Amino acid sequence: MTTRRETNQSFLSFLPNLGSCFRQRRQYKLLQEGKQATLTPERLDILNSLGFIWDSHEVNWREKFDSLLEYKKQKGNCNVPSNHADKKLATWVKCQRRQYKLYCDGRSSSMTKERIDELNKVGFLWEIRNVSPTKGSSSSKKAEEKEQALLSS
Repeated sequence: MTTRRETNQSFLSFLPNLGSCFRQRRQYKLLQEGKQATLTPERLDILNSLGFIWDSHEVNWREKFDSLLEYKKQKGNCNVPSNHADKKLATWVKCQRRQYKLYCDGRSSSMTKERIDELNKVGFLWEIRNVSPTKGSSSSKKAEEKEQALLSS
């Protein structure tokens, strides 16, 4: 049986590698921004050849998007209920709607036009309730205008 001390030592021996991953990603980001970085082109090529993940957030988004596609294949729609067995997918779908609203309101959001386009292509519904926004609300007007601009582009 593994003792708590052995588990902690094993975990602590992993931390330097974890820290190295964060440093590599930070250096990569600096390179992408055209700033000085210690990441050499050779190291970049080696890490790319090993399949190093530069943007873990994008990878997570892709995995959940793939889960949504599988759900659609089984159910015929993208309307994942909040009580769905895959709680992570249900939470992700809810988060996409929230991020979309923030995006349309011009606020900080992880939503991008590319993600909106991908979700629209598979029939993702941004508003699932039949509740109309408050008439005259400036934020709802902004959201509607931004949505129309996105759909027409």
